[in-house]
Amino acid sequence: MRTATIVDPTRRRRWWAAGIVALSCLATVGAGAAQLRYAFTPGELGEPALAWPEHSGITRVPGRATLLMFVHPRCTCTRASLDELAEVIALDPTAADVVLVVDDEDHGPLAPAVALDVPGARIVHEHGEETERFGVATSGEVMLFSAGGERRFVGGITASRGARGSSPGRVALEAALTDPHRATDAAVYGCPLTESAP
Repeated sequence: MRTATIVDPTRRRRWWAAGIVALSCLATVGAGAAQLRYAFTPGELGEPALAWPEHSGITRVPGRATLLMFVHPRCTCTRASLDELAEVIALDPTAADVVLVVDDEDHGPLAPAVALDVPGARIVHEHGEETERFGVATSGEVMLFSAGGERRFVGGITASRGARGSSPGRVALEAALTDPHRATDAAVYGCPLTESAP
């Protein structure tokens, strides 16, 4: 003879609710881990030029170092890079001629507010030619060239995507600006210059 098992519907609902909560927690942890992995994964450095490219259309100020930052106008990570660059330049506005190289191809011009983030910086709008000449691949990438055209620094100046504050790249750039014989590089965190940014 079989005995009938009575299932308490309230108990079953509790198990379902507990299962849904557990799955939600796992999904949240997984999404957070993916976001952290993305934030701390550097962009591609490309094949940066060792010296100022001969056919560059960017004019240099004779007798001064030149600092370039390559900017994708829609890369949200680059806002932090621009803020960091403004702070570095504020330490000594005469240390280098600062040029923001903005890739406008299919993306429209950089918002005027971003252009004002780095006082004294010149803005060069281009369509990928300079990016290719300098061998740059990632938005926020900075290159410092001596007055003689030798590369002294290449890389990023944030600790991760969109991060503000001190970073190995920023410290290295500050050192390269004060020591004309120092050459170094750092990881760059940003969107690819050759693709549509988020």
